[in-house]
Amino acid sequence: MTRDKYFDICEMLGSTPKPEEIPVEFADLYDEIQEGIIVYNMLQDNWDTMSGVYLGKVLAGINDLLDIAQVDNKQTCFNIIQVIDKVRSKLISNKKPAK
Repeated sequence: MTRDKYFDICEMLGSTPKPEEIPVEFADLYDEIQEGIIVYNMLQDNWDTMSGVYLGKVLAGINDLLDIAQVDNKQTCFNIIQVIDKVRSKLISNKKPAK
């Protein structure tokens, strides 16, 4: 849900928006987080084709991507990418297959 949609819903319901419920948008994030997400999305997914298990992002060529994205603090960006991938891996592994 976008911030505008949230405010529209609050207006329709006649309720006061609560700061803790206002959705965070990409532009609200720190620049380092934005860079990490951008580079993360450029990386190729690595799947085990036999079992369908997500193995994480392919990190080959990450330095080139960091250079292309003009990332100043490569270590911080790499750490952010690792955190994103760890969370995504858990979400994918916990997802139950459709029957």
